[in-house]
Amino acid sequence: MRALFPCEGIRATNQPKKGTKTMTNRYFTHFFCDDSEEIDIEEISKAEFDSIEGKKSTERHTVFANGVDQMCHTVQPFEM
Repeated sequence: MRALFPCEGIRATNQPKKGTKTMTNRYFTHFFCDDSEEIDIEEISKAEFDSIEGKKSTERHTVFANGVDQMCHTVQPFEM
């Protein structure tokens, strides 16, 4: 009989089944801040993001140390 390793056959509860992991999507826009008179960035909803016409970009951020895995979508409105 073969000896079992401590975790053999047991899946950690914080790990999803293969193929079911979902990635967090976050949406941002550039805007002109009147107080500081500079261009700044703020997080917005997906609906707001979809309604803004402008240059859109996407970046994936993965931080293995804390398990963050997300897509950041940013729009720079044409009227800026």
